[in-house]
Amino acid sequence: MDSLASQPSLVTHESRGYQMIDEVISAIKAKPPQTPEQARVASLQNQKDAASKALKLERNRQKIKRAQQQISVASSKI
Repeated sequence: MDSLASQPSLVTHESRGYQMIDEVISAIKAKPPQTPEQARVASLQNQKDAASKALKLERNRQKIKRAQQQISVASSKI
């Protein structure tokens, strides 16, 4: 009646494919406050990353606009 179809298996961290909540909590540790110099460097790094992302998005937008214009010109010639 209440029997198992197979032997119980040992569940390890690798076989789960996800982390348990206590593992996540133990991994989160409070960071000490940054010095003003460290905060400035972190701020500049964030600004650089944001500018790089904005530049990439703008280049893609312009590339799409040029492609749409080429399609429009090609379709008007047909």
